[in-house]
Amino acid sequence: MVNLSGDAFVQALQSETVTLLVGPAAEPIIVSKALLRLKSDTLATLLSKPGLNQLELPGIGVDVSKTFVCWCYQDRLQELPLKAPLPERKQIKELLIDLWLFADVYNIYRLQNQAMKHLIHLFATPSLLAEPDIAYIWSRGDGTSTAPLKDLAVCTLVAQLEGPNATKTIADFDELARKLPGFTAKVYKALRFWMEFAVHGNTKKTVNKWHMMLQDEVVRKGLMVETKRVGSTGAGRVLPERSAPVPFAPGEVIEID
Repeated sequence: MVNLSGDAFVQALQSETVTLLVGPAAEPIIVSKALLRLKSDTLATLLSKPGLNQLELPGIGVDVSKTFVCWCYQDRLQELPLKAPLPERKQIKELLIDLWLFADVYNIYRLQNQAMKHLIHLFATPSLLAEPDIAYIWSRGDGTSTAPLKDLAVCTLVAQLEGPNATKTIADFDELARKLPGFTAKVYKALRFWMEFAVHGNTKKTVNKWHMMLQDEVVRKGLMVETKRVGSTGAGRVLPERSAPVPFAPGEVIEID
């Protein structure tokens, strides 16, 4: 993916446009063809047909599509109220999950990573993740390319199981374990990682181990998607073999692009 600046960006804005037809009602959204080509090799292939002036994006919601188009022009996600009231944060969660999955389908790794940083911030409140979210994530895409999002979901689930403020027990997820392939193995691995992190990390009871884990450089790097070529399904992993966690500076906050 190439980023433009200066005259090249202005030329892209003035180039030929294409109408995206999104949502159940095929709502039209007009966007620069050149920008779409630059942001996604997959979209560039779809747009390579001469004279194409409309492109259907099946299964993509209107809100996700509008967010993606804004991102194409600004190269960053718009500010999201991540500390909004609970109902609004649930809507933001669903938008970010769908945005990440959309970017996975069209190999837009930079958008995936920006959406992931927002999700990491959002899931600092682990109870925001519900069972339907996990089932939905598992139902989308292949097991390899969606691994970072699945890993974040499972780690957030483990945060609901562990610690003095635990809200769930492992038995609450028995139904998911029966239905979702690979789910139990990921939960087991995440539980082991959590215990290792708790042993090597700060032992003070006042320290929130989940927040520490989200701040950890190794964990966050594992949740990011590396540059992918068309057809590639390579992705990072959130639970690498590691020793002690990397400490973070006092007062450090999660960076949001």
